Amino acid sequence: MIREVPVAEIFAAPNMKELFSEYAVECSIPLIGEINPQPEIYEAIEKAGIMQCFGAYEDDLLVGFATVLMMVLPHYGKRRRR
Repeated sequence: MIREVPVAEIFAAPNMKELFSEYAVECSIPLIGEINPQPEIYEAIEKAGIMQCFGAYEDDLLVGFATVLMMVLPHYGKRRRR
């Protein structure tokens, strides 16, 4: 099942380190360096209302996640396209 989740739920998952390790293998950018997830930055972006997180679950186990950053449209009174 896939559902919207708060970022804190992703970081609280017992297998979070393994999920971020898999992410690093798939999506790392060598010129930037190793990934170093910062929960407080994710939470600040979420609190600002410009990010949504989704978790993929197999039974109760988080098996994947995605974050979606939503661009603010300054020409339209800060409305967001969803």
